[in-house]
Amino acid sequence: FAFLMICLRKQIQLAIGCVRQASRALNRMPSMIAVPVLQALGLVAFMAAFLSYAVHLASLGEVGKIEVPIPGESGMELAFRLFEFDDFVEKCAWYLLFCWFWTANFIVAVGDMIIAMSVAKWYFTWDKKTLGCGIVASCVRDTFRYHLGTCAYGSLIIAIVQYIRAVIAKIQKKIKELDSSIADAILCCCQC
Repeated sequence: FAFLMICLRKQIQLAIGCVRQASRALNRMPSMIAVPVLQALGLVAFMAAFLSYAVHLASLGEVGKIEVPIPGESGMELAFRLFEFDDFVEKCAWYLLFCWFWTANFIVAVGDMIIAMSVAKWYFTWDKKTLGCGIVASCVRDTFRYHLGTCAYGSLIIAIVQYIRAVIAKIQKKIKELDSSIADAILCCCQC
């Protein structure tokens, strides 16, 4: 452990310096604490709408019944009820999942952009005493005016990757039912 600390001394000092500067920025701009709270409120509001759509979509399924004979018991059957969905409802569910990925990533990206811009303006200002408490508000304005497209495009790329991983996970689940080890290995490599 001591050898590791000696070898990583410069990286540890750099990390300590970064934390020190971040604490100074947060001390100078305390309104920056409100940004993650607003992000969380935005995600909760979107989740309420998303869950409403998901519940309505799930109610489009038809109730089916499966009867399975109990082994060892003569003539006894165990009945299961399940929802059966057609292709349209399944495609709508995949679309809804993609909407969730994109919107959630967009909300996170906007908050990250506001915080990053606030800290960058604070860090690169020569005389930090000239900065007022309105720097976060100006960064919110600049983000909404100039950088929403950047946040939307970045969150779209992340959502596409997450969607592809979800599709691969679904295929992987179906492959496990077929018990094909070669296909499972290939899909496991694709998941990474």
